[in-house]
Amino acid sequence: MIFLIKNSMDSKNFAYIDESGNSDLDAMKEGASNYFIVSAVIVSVTKERKLAQDAGAIRKKYFQSGEIKSSSVGNNKSRRAKILNAINKLDFKFYALCVNKGRIKKTAGYSSKNLF
Repeated sequence: MIFLIKNSMDSKNFAYIDESGNSDLDAMKEGASNYFIVSAVIVSVTKERKLAQDAGAIRKKYFQSGEIKSSSVGNNKSRRAKILNAINKLDFKFYALCVNKGRIKKTAGYSSKNLF
């Protein structure tokens, strides 16, 4: 999802938001994930084009024409470190929320899979 957000200083930002995992609270169920993660990349409208160009250069260098996906790096720690160092130099803010679904107390009223 992409959102255009405006802060109190009258500046505008894009928020690119994605989630990982599923909303099923029974993590023991087959196919259910242990965690539900929501992450966001925030970038100023004025810097979005440059970020897209720079991220595209990283994608082209390390992933050729494919998506930037952690799973395609595998266990190659050296390559993973190079990619993360390159991404770390980009001009954006990153936020993430990671929920360990096994620690949610179902007795506290959080039993609905629509919680997320």
